Amino acid sequence: MINESDFSIEIFMKKISHIKGKILSIDFGTKKIGLAMTDMNRSMAFPFEIYIRKNLDFDIKYFLNLITEHKIVGIIIGVALIDDKFLGNKKLFFLIEQFLNKILEHKNLPYLFYNEEYSSHISNENLYEIGLNKNQIARQEDKIVATNFLKEVFDIE
Repeated sequence: MINESDFSIEIFMKKISHIKGKILSIDFGTKKIGLAMTDMNRSMAFPFEIYIRKNLDFDIKYFLNLITEHKIVGIIIGVALIDDKFLGNKKLFFLIEQFLNKILEHKNLPYLFYNEEYSSHISNENLYEIGLNKNQIARQEDKIVATNFLKEVFDIE
């Protein structure tokens, strides 16, 4: 069950403030998932990888290992909201919620749903400006979007 607090940056920051570790950012898709993470001090954000989805069980196993290996202590997941209120894609949000709940069954982590309404468009413009073509952008976009979530939440350059 989602709450308004699941979208609150302030509440998320309070939950992670006393915990040392990295934050994982996820740009969730039906076929692939863009990943980024902070450093241990949360002063830098890095594109990590684009994970190609297999099936829910395999995906969860991968993410549980990733969380342990990289000392992840919180998760930010992008969701498309319209006017900061309404879900833009309810089917995709259902998949995101199912995915997150499976992870939370094994790892009790603070999480934040972050409004990504314009993130893909902005990331694509930035990648195009540095000279990447459409194919290059398509291969990088998801992890750049996930990196932008971290930069915005943590006010990192």
